[in-house]
Amino acid sequence: MGFREVKIQFLAAVVVGLQATGYGIINGWSSPNNIKLRSDTDNPLPSGKLTEDEISLTSSIVGLGAMVGIPMAGIIANKFGRKWPILLLTIPITVSWLLVWFAQNAYYLYVGRAIQGAVEGAIFSLCQFYFIEISDPSVRGILCASTVLAGHIGVPVAFALGYLDWAVTPIFSIALSVLAGILMYWFPETPTFLVKQNKITEAETSIRFYKNLRANPEADKIVQIEMENIKSEMSQSQTDMSNQSSAKLSDFLTNPGRKAMTIGIVLAALNHLTGSFVLIAYSGTVFQKSGSALSPNDSALIIGFIQLIGTFLVPLSIEWTGRKVLYGISTVSSVVGFGSLGTYLMFQSWGYEVSHLNWIPIVCCSFVVLAQSLGVSTLSYTVTAEVMPENIKEIGITISNLALCIVGTLVLQFTNNLDDAIGQFGTMYLFGAISIPSAAFVIFYVPETKNKSYEQIMAELK
Repeated sequence: MGFREVKIQFLAAVVVGLQATGYGIINGWSSPNNIKLRSDTDNPLPSGKLTEDEISLTSSIVGLGAMVGIPMAGIIANKFGRKWPILLLTIPITVSWLLVWFAQNAYYLYVGRAIQGAVEGAIFSLCQFYFIEISDPSVRGILCASTVLAGHIGVPVAFALGYLDWAVTPIFSIALSVLAGILMYWFPETPTFLVKQNKITEAETSIRFYKNLRANPEADKIVQIEMENIKSEMSQSQTDMSNQSSAKLSDFLTNPGRKAMTIGIVLAALNHLTGSFVLIAYSGTVFQKSGSALSPNDSALIIGFIQLIGTFLVPLSIEWTGRKVLYGISTVSSVVGFGSLGTYLMFQSWGYEVSHLNWIPIVCCSFVVLAQSLGVSTLSYTVTAEVMPENIKEIGITISNLALCIVGTLVLQFTNNLDDAIGQFGTMYLFGAISIPSAAFVIFYVPETKNKSYEQIMAELK
């Protein structure tokens, strides 16, 4: 498959990526703006500064919103497709940022951030459905990983915008989402969903668009092959083409269904249990407690850019090295990074003089975030979308993303309690230790999906 044939797919990734970048801005908003919400003199709220509990809720309520958005996305995608839901996310995104922009008190922020959480949960579910159905096997991993890359771009963008006026982030985010919606209008629905709706002519047109095929006999042959492949996938998953039935419990109990669900849920849980998101969300706290030479805001900005660099490397290497190699590098490096950081914090807590080593926290955190961006915090989305059988894809991806959200919320909620119970160094050691069985799970249970067709992946899961 040449560049001409896939360039439309990459263009689609750019357009959808504009919407996904807003996800990263939502996640990165808290770090710089919490400082303003604590301020007496620079507070944007007429009601005055917020308490620590109120500030904490503005962050954690995003996760609660995502728990609603994720299952809703699955239901909406199954009924209305992929294109229009992604496009229409612009509406709730705009409403949420207007609530933040013109907030009068904490309750405006709670509602706005909860809506943003629902949008955040919906974005990744819808993008996974979309890319897995428009992409060729040779670039499927790159396109799926591009969603995470776009999200990670938003984090340092939010950190940087947070240094400016309170209104700048909402204005920028709304404009970005509106642009994404306008551009998305010109892209057709995915061929797979159109075939499910028995819209055969529209499905063939969609194939021609996403494969950038001109009108000639050779192109007609490619379209027919693709149509047969889609129908074959649906036949294999026992889907009725004219009236698709809902997934049954028995579909989840087959070998492919059971293994795919196990892979999706475990990878989602490991995404947070290995500590990647904690270092992003609480980087300022980590650096403050560790006595880093840099300010919490500067440190967070550095970590955001390091994460972006790591995620950018994934699309460049995922089809070259494969999923397992990247995951192995990611987990082993995490063990080293967390172990080194934990040792520094342990000696600090024991009263040893370590001020001359205050460069270690930023180096170790940067190393871990870079390593996890190469695999642990990126590949779970790609692999989950690739291994899901067609007849349980929507529900399977929804459940996996819901598990990601639930585990993430719990980890963020109880990290401070864990620090109090076993020390911050103990928490770092724990995250490093969990990386070891996560590597074993991927090596021995997860199939390599690099350059493999749907049929080949299902055969391995059997």
